Amino acid sequence: MWMTDLPPAFIYYIGALLVLIPQHRIRAAALLAIPILGGLAVYYLPDSTRIEFTVLGYDLMPVRVDKLSLIFAYVFNIAAFIAILYSFHVRDRMQQAAGVLYAGSALGVVFAGDLITLFVFWELLAFSSVFLIWAKRTQKSYQTGLRYLLLHALSGLILLGGAIGY
Repeated sequence: MWMTDLPPAFIYYIGALLVLIPQHRIRAAALLAIPILGGLAVYYLPDSTRIEFTVLGYDLMPVRVDKLSLIFAYVFNIAAFIAILYSFHVRDRMQQAAGVLYAGSALGVVFAGDLITLFVFWELLAFSSVFLIWAKRTQKSYQTGLRYLLLHALSGLILLGGAIGY
């Protein structure tokens, strides 16, 4: 089945593109369908499923399913559905897309089976949260978002430097 071939996080990423559609009815249907399809994708993932591939000599595993990751994935899908229902009155497409990207990145972190994939999804989580901050479109939100990005980049460089021995 196609749902077991596609990482659940990618359903949210594809859905974030649909959320950018200007027609409100299509966007509303897509917003409600994303966590439902994400939940179905998690449901149809058999226990101990692994999706692996090699990129530039690195073995990546964007999906590694165990019982704990399934529990967190269900919780995140339910939380995403509730958050979408709660924010249904919001008409800002950027804010909606950033929220969907955030939820998808959280699912990616839950199912990450290696450190590189975990790092990529974690960075996407941080990046999408900055867009949620910027979605308010005030001077203070722009300053806060830039401060967050700078702090995140500096702490990442310090941690990376410590990890490689500088």
